[in-house]
Amino acid sequence: MEGITRGPFRLMSWDEAQRNAGRVKEGLPATIDPSSFGTIPVAKAMILWNRRQGDGVTDAAVGRQDDRENNDPYRFACSRGVCDASWLDGDPLNTPIGIFLWMATVDRFQSREVEVRALAEFAKINGQRWAITLLKVHGALPIED
Repeated sequence: MEGITRGPFRLMSWDEAQRNAGRVKEGLPATIDPSSFGTIPVAKAMILWNRRQGDGVTDAAVGRQDDRENNDPYRFACSRGVCDASWLDGDPLNTPIGIFLWMATVDRFQSREVEVRALAEFAKINGQRWAITLLKVHGALPIED
């Protein structure tokens, strides 16, 4: 099966995921496509993820709530963002970086690979420079001089 693209979500193909897993195990960065960075307005962002007891966050995606094709209740168990009345209400946890921090410290990521993929998803939200910076720190994007 080739990579599946549905709206703003680009789900990685099994082969691509396996290649990335091998690259990460060898200490190399996963492949990241920056062409979608900054394309989703923060006020319209919907952050989705799965977590398993004992494993932590196993998958994450960011898209727009109005992209109904991607609102698959069986694909992701957790959601935050524009779907919540408290989104962007001034509480730092109701922002993209707040949700990422929750995922990283409370739910925890299953692996470094999942964390890097989640950062690439958060980078799709306009103004989330921190996600791009962390991708560079992880070695998933080149650091410009």
